[in-house]
Amino acid sequence: MLDCWRRGWYACAFVLATTALAGCDSLTVHPFVGTAMRLDLDSTATSAPGQHYELWGRNDHDDIIRISYLVGSDEQVGFQIRLAIDPKDPCVINDSGYLLTDPAAYPPTTNLGGVIQTAEEQALQVVNRIRQVTSVDLGGMQSSSLLLAMPYDETPWPQVASNARAADRLAACQAYWQSPYSYTPDPVQLGTPMHGVLLGPVDYQTALPMQLFENIYLDSPFDLSNLREIWFTVETVPPAKVDPAHRGATWLLGTRAELGRGTINFSLKGDNVSGSIALITGQRASAF
Repeated sequence: MLDCWRRGWYACAFVLATTALAGCDSLTVHPFVGTAMRLDLDSTATSAPGQHYELWGRNDHDDIIRISYLVGSDEQVGFQIRLAIDPKDPCVINDSGYLLTDPAAYPPTTNLGGVIQTAEEQALQVVNRIRQVTSVDLGGMQSSSLLLAMPYDETPWPQVASNARAADRLAACQAYWQSPYSYTPDPVQLGTPMHGVLLGPVDYQTALPMQLFENIYLDSPFDLSNLREIWFTVETVPPAKVDPAHRGATWLLGTRAELGRGTINFSLKGDNVSGSIALITGQRASAF
């Protein structure tokens, strides 16, 4: 998934969506007939506790549409923005329950391609990787932290003592992972979490080391080619309790910027946040 962020998500999202929609028909991949959305966000922050963002549009019949997206075969609405990795996350563990920043998670030595590393050196690699995408105020080496968009989930972290036994930590995290959308990152490969679902990163770039992360991708199951307005709201209740007739405050307002071949582009502007969204419309042929 990290490769998708760097290459551009269109091909990756397309293959995933068409494969998911194929269901049990293993010989045929049906064309995707909804709308792929490529969202770029800049200068935003993590969602406040209990809040999430929702996407709305107005079509040429003046209907207001609550825009959903697919996660596999599940239809979702709303998303949160969270830290890609929080150094305090209690569930960044190995299969035995040891934190990946703890030398106890590793064998005493490893030999990979002739390079020998101690358990301490292996743990330090993970610590350094976390520092590469987190801000100085979190113990990292960057001016800001990498943020990710993901489906709404209100499952709290398990309460695990810092000196808890590995088996107890593992049991607590396994209970946390009962929700399909509870998030635990993999610090070595941030695009593929240990648990949960990612929609993509908020635009982010570092100089040392040189890294670029961009593009949140959402696949709506519906044709949105006739949208003339688009906006995001901040909602303070879970998605299932959002009243479309009494929406939350506007977070981002979209201005239709241009109509390209097969795309509708909107620029997005809000208080201290901006971005753009491209709607890739029309039926797309199968990749097979």
